[in-house]
Amino acid sequence: MTFSIALINEPPRIPIESTVAFKMGNAFRVPEVAGVYFFHDLRGIIYVGRTENLNKRFKEHYWKQKNEILLKAISNPIGIMNFSWKLCEFPEQVTVERNLIRSLKPPCNRTSFK
Repeated sequence: MTFSIALINEPPRIPIESTVAFKMGNAFRVPEVAGVYFFHDLRGIIYVGRTENLNKRFKEHYWKQKNEILLKAISNPIGIMNFSWKLCEFPEQVTVERNLIRSLKPPCNRTSFK
């Protein structure tokens, strides 16, 4: 089943596979496959990333956060902080991530693609 995230001021929809609330108890629901992932709450998408293992990356974000901006946003969500993903392999995931960061300009991404 495919879902999509709609941004309040952005008409395009982003196809995603699934979404879970960002709580450690939900880690078992995140697959151990490659993909692009999103953190979002009522503010919209605040971070876009890519990984070879979504489950491992979910846990890494939960237990050891290196991005202080994202840590602050996750610690102070507006509504429920969610973790969503789109399954895709390398090299497609590089292109998908880059295009999403360029178009969405998520506030917690350090990387800015021009």
